[in-house]
Order: sequence, then structure tokens, then C-alpha cells
Amino acid sequence: MRRKFLAAVIVALGMVTAHAADEGYEYPYLAFQAADGTVQTVAVESLTITFTDGKLVATSNGTVLNLTLADLSKMYFTTTEGEADAIAKIAASNVPVEVYTVAGVKQGQYENFNAARAALQKGVYIIKSDNLTSKIAVK
Repeated sequence: MRRKFLAAVIVALGMVTAHAADEGYEYPYLAFQAADGTVQTVAVESLTITFTDGKLVATSNGTVLNLTLADLSKMYFTTTEGEADAIAKIAASNVPVEVYTVAGVKQGQYENFNAARAALQKGVYIIKSDNLTSKIAVK
């Protein structure tokens, strides 16, 4: 069911121009969020999307993303490339992080991203490191 829904969304995206805009705002990136909350982006310019062996392959300006359809939780347009990659950068940096609920209640401070993620219950949280902040969904 999920696979059919994603396929329908991709077909619908293919029918619109690759230049997404809304009330004067331009969205030059398409973001793909995995079930673990990580996000990858690709430029909308020259974007092609294909499906091969249960994977979505997004190609744009030399960037190629191979995403397993079963792990893909959502796609959305965004204005900045860096904003979507914040979780990956926080996870790779291995620095202390603070965790907050979306209501702003501090849940704790952890040694690194992986320690925080292991300690959190299901829900949506804000993860903050020294210079990056991002939202994560724990499932």
C-alpha cells in the first residue's frame, strides 16, 4: 500500500514542473526523509526520478540518491539544502546534544546523537548540538 502511494506521489510530481513555488517562495530542493528521521536532499533543477528493484533513484546535476522505498517516510520541497542535512551532520559529529519536545520541554542532554536516539521514546523531538538544530522522528 505504502509503495503504491509513493509511486502515485512520484507520478504526480512528474506531472508538475520541476520548479516548485508557493506564493512567491521558491523551493529549489526536494527532501527525502527516511523512517529513522534522516533527510537527504537533491536539487530540483534537472531532477529525474526512477524506480528500480524497490528503490527510488533521484538524480540531479551529478548527485544520485538511492533510497529504499520501504524506508522512505516522506518527501517535501525545501528552500535550503543544509537544513535537510542537519541530522546527518549532527549524527556524524559525535558531539553532545540536547533534546527537546516540539513543545519546547527539555528532555535531557546526551553524550551524542546515537545515545539520545537510543534513550528516546516514540515521538517527534528537536535535537540541538553546538551549531546545528533539527527535528527528528523516533519510531
